[in-house]
Amino acid sequence: LPTCIYQPITVGGGIGMARPQQVQNVSASDQQGLNADHTHFLLVDDGLRYKNGMAEFRSVLECKLQETFARTSVVCLCVEGGAHSLSQVYESLAKGTPVLVCEGSGRISDVIAKNYNDSRRQKEKDRTEWFKAIRSDLEELCKVRDKIVHETTSEEELDTMCHQIAFICNSPQLSIFKFENRKDLDLALLRCILPAKVTSTDKVKQDEGVKLALSWNRDDIAEEIINQPFYDIEKPDLFHKAILENKVKFVQLFVKNGIAVSRYLTAERLTDLYRKTGKTHVMEVMKNKDQRNITLTDVSDLIKQLTGCAARYDNNELPENCDPFHELIIYAILFNRSEMALYFWNHCQRPLMTALIGTWLSNRLLMHFDRKRDEGCAKEFKAMKEAFEAKAIGLLDTAYRNNADWAHRLVTASAFSGWSDASCMQIAGAADAQEFLGHECCQGEIFNDWNKGFHCNRKKFFIAFFFIFPMFFDFFVRFDEDDKNNSSNSRRNLRVEFDDDEAISRSASERWRMIRERLSIISQQKWVTNDEAPPVKKPARTKTFFLRKLWVFYNAPATTFTLHTISYMLFLSLYSYVMLFTYDRYNIGAAEYFLYFWQFNFFTETLFAISQMHGTTVWAKLKHWWWEQGSLGNLKHFDTVNATLAVLAFILRLISEATHPFARLLMVINLVIYFQRLFKAFFADSYLGPKVIMIWKMTKELLMFCLFFFVFMLSYSVASQSLIHVEREPFLGVLWHLFAHGLWEIFGEPSDDAKGGIVEGCNNYTGSEWVSSSHAVDCFLRTKPLPIFLTVYLFFTSILLVNMLIAVFSHIFDTVEENAQQLWKFQMYFLVREYAVKSVLPPPFIILYHIFAAGRTVLCPPAKLEQSQSDFEFLRMIENVCRSEYVDNQLEQELQENRIQISIDKIMADLNGRPKSSDHDHCMPMSPGLNAEEAPFSDTECT
Repeated sequence: LPTCIYQPITVGGGIGMARPQQVQNVSASDQQGLNADHTHFLLVDDGLRYKNGMAEFRSVLECKLQETFARTSVVCLCVEGGAHSLSQVYESLAKGTPVLVCEGSGRISDVIAKNYNDSRRQKEKDRTEWFKAIRSDLEELCKVRDKIVHETTSEEELDTMCHQIAFICNSPQLSIFKFENRKDLDLALLRCILPAKVTSTDKVKQDEGVKLALSWNRDDIAEEIINQPFYDIEKPDLFHKAILENKVKFVQLFVKNGIAVSRYLTAERLTDLYRKTGKTHVMEVMKNKDQRNITLTDVSDLIKQLTGCAARYDNNELPENCDPFHELIIYAILFNRSEMALYFWNHCQRPLMTALIGTWLSNRLLMHFDRKRDEGCAKEFKAMKEAFEAKAIGLLDTAYRNNADWAHRLVTASAFSGWSDASCMQIAGAADAQEFLGHECCQGEIFNDWNKGFHCNRKKFFIAFFFIFPMFFDFFVRFDEDDKNNSSNSRRNLRVEFDDDEAISRSASERWRMIRERLSIISQQKWVTNDEAPPVKKPARTKTFFLRKLWVFYNAPATTFTLHTISYMLFLSLYSYVMLFTYDRYNIGAAEYFLYFWQFNFFTETLFAISQMHGTTVWAKLKHWWWEQGSLGNLKHFDTVNATLAVLAFILRLISEATHPFARLLMVINLVIYFQRLFKAFFADSYLGPKVIMIWKMTKELLMFCLFFFVFMLSYSVASQSLIHVEREPFLGVLWHLFAHGLWEIFGEPSDDAKGGIVEGCNNYTGSEWVSSSHAVDCFLRTKPLPIFLTVYLFFTSILLVNMLIAVFSHIFDTVEENAQQLWKFQMYFLVREYAVKSVLPPPFIILYHIFAAGRTVLCPPAKLEQSQSDFEFLRMIENVCRSEYVDNQLEQELQENRIQISIDKIMADLNGRPKSSDHDHCMPMSPGLNAEEAPFSDTECT
């Protein structure tokens, strides 16, 4: 296909180029349609219609173009055609140009294809019979042509044509294509261009072949070239082009054949990928950024904006010892290339962690485009999020099914250095991966953290909690008798220990060698039983001292939660007492001062919670605290409102006695919100927790329905008030009158007689008295419409909207009830995480802990925990073994489903009868000049 082609124009006796509109004086009968699938045309014409003479010149021109422009490839495609097409095919083959003849397209193409097949079956002694068959076919074809064109083909012309067909059929450059399979026409054309390049050992020709196959998106042709024994797979430019053009099959082909992706991926190539990939909606997130000048620093800022993590690419450089597939997954996710991202996941070093990070990024982008009301992008990122989460769940399920202890280590292990050192569960929580956190492994870890270091049911826990003598704990609580305060901490310790007493003294490399040998055995045995796992040495069992028991019991999140809940109920009691009895206009009592001090403790507690969020800046921490879903949910917004109202009320309280009523109103509103925040305590219960979520969702629907109620109420109030009160002077309280006038009617309770038609100043006329005077008519028009307005208003509000609201509430209840347990499990993770970092001291004493924690942070900054290389290799090995099994199971399941589907299709075909082929109904149209019967024996269809 030439790369240097000109705009079309027909010039007698030569070649010209001009714009199409320059062609003039062409009659309608002489017009021929051009193929709309081409962009440019080069037309050659000697000025004579249906005469030979240009075939040789055209073939020479094609060869010259191919020689002049190295990247130009020429193929002669013969569809239908006549004498001129035959001459053109003959000349092209004589000059070495490959020819593709479409068998089944009609006329000369069918003659060539038929005799080509016969030539392969004929022996040398039957060549005479073969020539006779060629001549017979040409004579039959010429009869049709002579009948249309009213000319006679001479014997000399027939002999020439016979020799041409014989030469054509014996040419190795000829290829036959069955026209009924036209969807593979591109493959047939490509095979005509690349017969030498596919089998060539010349590296230049091989690269040209792969480039052409890449341009045509034919991975099967590229695979034939790459599978040659002397092909060098290290072609970073071709691999780079395949990624840029989002051709996953080519990327898979290069990776499968061993291209070194670690050597391919450099900071310069990754930057080039971000700059040259087609513009997508994700670029809108990077405000005021020109994609042509984008840098890795800009990408790092985008990731920080989405996740709040630290800068990933410092100084436009890749992270040290980075996983190239992990970086390419990030690139594919940001550009919404889900298929490529999921393929790269099959080769990353930490598949579980990477799958959760993919879920995290997809969820953040989903939230962004959902807020932008871009439903298309939001839907695509939602599908990507679900796909990555399914990968993570499948891998974790495989690990947990084979060895629960290793699975626990996986979900508690820290991430790569560029992701705030968060664990899998922390990333899953930030990514809103509810199904992942609802997995049995994650739930086991959550509840191990909830009762950290002891075990008992809820009834025994409350007996032990409220017991006067803690030394009797052993009657109700069973403690873990080890030197760790919980079992999950021991799981988080990623050092691999073995049964022998000398294991602790061994070096990290020796321990890693032992676990690697053990893992190789397990991977060969395909995880036969849990007993195959390397046994982990259990710490020596020592008697837990009494003080240690007290510390373990009261430091557990379950106990901390109970202490804080009791403290919060005491706070509400104090708040209620102050508002009922001691909130005096003139004096501030001791109880009120203590109340303000207690509220200040809540404020410091909120600041401490924000400081614990992931993020490198205060704004990032605040943003993630505000938007993070969890046990608090949108109750976090209540905390902000509470703090604001408390400060305003306190300021108004101190200003003067005149502002005291405003301060009291704010304090009352604050008290109401504080009582609503008590719902947080219900999240610890599997029955009450989902009900709180239902209430919240119903509240949002109720607020939406209030808008409908307001429209009906305002229309009714204005209409009825204008009839009841005439000639009324304007006043500021009219809005309150309108609101109060239509309020109780929503519930079907009219509040006065006027709404029923009794209006002051109007007598109770009867019969003809209503028309006895103008005053009577006025009263009639004022009193009689009032009951009608009230009836219509009650129909729409009390009957229609209220019942509609009840139906919506029922739907929300049924929807939440289906996923109640999953929602509650997801909320429990955030509840446990919140109280795991809180002090055992409840407010108002918690301020002492915050002062101590702040001083410790300033004087003794916590050291950053880094995961050792042996720990990383241990986890990487486990995750990769689990991924292999998971992928094998997925492939086996897909094959089984395909077999079942094929069996079902066969059964249905046998029952209903196999449909006849209808390929002939989809044939390409003939040339636009004449129909099949009128078509002359010409070459207008040979290109």
